[in-house]
Amino acid sequence: MSPIDDKARHMQDQLNPPDVRYVKLGSGGKHVDYALENAVIPVDFDLADHALCLTGDWDLLMTTMTQAGRGI
Repeated sequence: MSPIDDKARHMQDQLNPPDVRYVKLGSGGKHVDYALENAVIPVDFDLADHALCLTGDWDLLMTTMTQAGRGI
């Protein structure tokens, strides 16, 4: 077995989630390369008020996003 195969098998053993979720990385996948290269999940909400994010006012942010049709 090659070192790459061994590493992949080791990673597979460590990553055994009970559920898998889909993460959309931007419209048309525009953030895929950046996300994979930097091991991050970018958040692309043009409607999100950055000041609310900085202050941690998640309730007001969710209300704002929901009113704009983007809430969860």
